[in-house]
Amino acid sequence: MKSVIKVVSICVLAFLSAGVNAATINGSFGITGALGTNVDPSGSLADVTDITLSTVYGTEGSTGDTGGVNMFSTGAGGSTESLSGPLSGTTFFTIEGWSFSLTSLAVLDQKAGLLNLEGTGVLSGDGFDDTNATWTFSTSSLDSYSMSIAAVPVPAAVWLFGTGLLGLVGIARRKA
Repeated sequence: MKSVIKVVSICVLAFLSAGVNAATINGSFGITGALGTNVDPSGSLADVTDITLSTVYGTEGSTGDTGGVNMFSTGAGGSTESLSGPLSGTTFFTIEGWSFSLTSLAVLDQKAGLLNLEGTGVLSGDGFDDTNATWTFSTSSLDSYSMSIAAVPVPAAVWLFGTGLLGLVGIARRKA
């Protein structure tokens, strides 16, 4: 029985030591700004194959850890991303200490007057661990866009595993 307690204790310590780093990001925020494309201004969104964020502005509606950050300043524009090719793997945008790198991109809707994209990526912030996030992007013109970033919470399976281990410790202690 003591060997079971030792094994469970080691598992619990390993699980708890994994969270010693800075906290993951919790929350979401919206962004707007100016957009650059590979299409002549007289063209349409149906012809766009590349997008570049030329300016980035934070918007209202930020929640969680991003809520206390001044998101109302101009930020550095992002990298150019292709809608049809592999992702560049670089930071897509940076604003007020927050940055986002795309890891996947899907075109949901693309026609003359509408471009909707979604994807996943990694959100980074000063003092936080890199956190997986979802991304949505929408525009109805060749000039401006809106997008939102939402941090993906730690999977429930991790918490379930941790509480299961604690339950095993309690059972082992009761039987001892």
